[in-house]
Amino acid sequence: MTDHPYFSKPGQSSGNLAKFWNNGEHCPDAVLVPIEWRYDFARGHAFEAVCRDHATGSKTFFDDFRVSEIDGDVPENIWKTTHEFSGEKLREKLSALEVMTLEKKNKKGEVTEPARRNKTYSAQHAYMDECLASENFGKMPVCQTDYSAMRELAKSICDLDFPKWHRLREYKIGNYLAGCQWQTEHYWDDNGIGKKALADCLYTQHGNAFPADIKWTSSFSQFKSAFQSHHWIQAAHYERGISASLGVKCTPMLFLVGCAGGKNAPNLAQIWSVDKKQRDELDREYDRLCTEYDAWEKAGKPKSGKLEERVQRVWTKKSF
Repeated sequence: MTDHPYFSKPGQSSGNLAKFWNNGEHCPDAVLVPIEWRYDFARGHAFEAVCRDHATGSKTFFDDFRVSEIDGDVPENIWKTTHEFSGEKLREKLSALEVMTLEKKNKKGEVTEPARRNKTYSAQHAYMDECLASENFGKMPVCQTDYSAMRELAKSICDLDFPKWHRLREYKIGNYLAGCQWQTEHYWDDNGIGKKALADCLYTQHGNAFPADIKWTSSFSQFKSAFQSHHWIQAAHYERGISASLGVKCTPMLFLVGCAGGKNAPNLAQIWSVDKKQRDELDREYDRLCTEYDAWEKAGKPKSGKLEERVQRVWTKKSF
């Protein structure tokens, strides 16, 4: 996903804007920190592909991923290596992940116990062996538990009804996903500021656009935090961009959220959107953010090394 040509093109993106916003404490230095790729990114892309395949009957999941025979989280070294390398270099790097205990010798220098694989790294070795032997060598492994949850949640998402306020309220989300465009690029100019967006899924009809974004999370509380810190910026950015680039009226963006509950909690699908009562307030904050980001970028993206004063409210019983 990160090798998509969109990422190398100029323009303000919602991701960089969100880092700059820094929960309201504008911090340009945060944008300068490179993103460290995580397996959660792979889960998100895999889940999007599973949803697409369930709705359309395609098999896009298997273009970049494979289902592991091993049940258990993919070790960090495995997915990082698979993400960073390919071909013979990947084979070489994977083989180097083998962790061995030292052989044991007696006083005569005779080997009494040969070097063996360290049992502490048994999961890493299992995934390494599977990756090296797989017919789908080079594709990112997704563990059995994750894939099972993704398939269940994709079905649940497709079975969701549109919100009652939505213009497509007579349809199921599955109908929408079956007819929308995937990974559409949008570039536009907003008051002299170049911007860009890469929309997961988008449906257009009679001069109207209906954007949505598929999200994977392990808890709704975690997603709520992400929504408040950056997803609202994504919604404002995409709605503006799709409307400007296509010359259409854009319906408020929906987030199609799959929450993998784990062993002791159910897998749940839910639709999220920005409260319409906050639209004007958030539009003003979004515009302020874009203006400040643009000024910082035109100044050469200097480091500031500081933040403005912060006053923190502390809640006690007497505060209520």
